[in-house]
Amino acid sequence: MPNVNDAITITEDVSAQRINSGVQVFINDVLATKSVERNSLIRENILTRQVDRARFTIKKYGSVHVLNPTVGQEVEIYNDGIKIFGGIIIKVTQRIQQYKILFFDVECEDYTRLLDRKLVINSYKNQTIQEIIEDINNNFLTGFTINNVTGGSREVAYIAFNYIPVSQALQRLADLISFDWYVDFDKDIHFFAKETSFAPFEINDVNLNLIKNLSLKPD
Repeated sequence: MPNVNDAITITEDVSAQRINSGVQVFINDVLATKSVERNSLIRENILTRQVDRARFTIKKYGSVHVLNPTVGQEVEIYNDGIKIFGGIIIKVTQRIQQYKILFFDVECEDYTRLLDRKLVINSYKNQTIQEIIEDINNNFLTGFTINNVTGGSREVAYIAFNYIPVSQALQRLADLISFDWYVDFDKDIHFFAKETSFAPFEINDVNLNLIKNLSLKPD
């Protein structure tokens, strides 16, 4: 992956396929790269269960830049074919800076926010942590996977969740065995021992990545 502080060429593909060079931004699977304002794309990555964020500005004018981002839409950002962010739009601020040109300041959070759309109400007796997480995923989540839930073989004598968000339920389970967890950019839940944790990509504790001087290459 190139240094994100260097100038990066945004390349568009009319077929809207993921490509292996440059930066691409998708909103609800629609290629939005051309409409991203220069110097506006910022990605904030934080280790493990803390929420990752991204923000950028979309311009709207004429017959080419017609996107109208709204809260709840999914956003994917790729750098050289590697997904570096996946999440949902949580806030859109509209402003007018130039005649007939609209700007939308878009704020996003990763898929952790989707975990808490339903509250967990259930109790578990003499079940392993793995089994409890599987039940939560099957009965309280939609569209998530648990392919990277590891080390959950410890049996829990009893635990009850009384209308709490899924993220809090996962944290309570993690605290029982000094584990940690996060949701990756493909909606897969990772649950792991802290000493063997892996970040989803190369980051420090908090890494603000500003993609500067975005250069748009014609199709």
